[in-house]
Amino acid sequence: MFQSQRKDAHRLHIAVPVRIAGEKRDGTPFECEAWTLNVSPSGAALQIPVDLDVPERIRVRSDDYQFRADADVLVVWERSRPQRAIGVRLDTKAGRTVWEAR
Repeated sequence: MFQSQRKDAHRLHIAVPVRIAGEKRDGTPFECEAWTLNVSPSGAALQIPVDLDVPERIRVRSDDYQFRADADVLVVWERSRPQRAIGVRLDTKAGRTVWEAR
């Protein structure tokens, strides 16, 4: 999906509860809880529910702690062990290059 998947040098390993939302592959909307595993200015790794059918695009939102993340993202990778997780990158076509912070 991406030409380069370089690791961002400014990655923070922080567990923050987030809400992810989007449309399932059949077109029905969903929203569920997830947790960040790490966050960088341009993306994040998220621990997600085991039964979530991951679409190509999701929206991530967090109102907790010292920041607010609200961005359209593209799913970069997915893994099932040691926990189910996805890597997401901000969608630069949507006009954002970093997470919004409060």
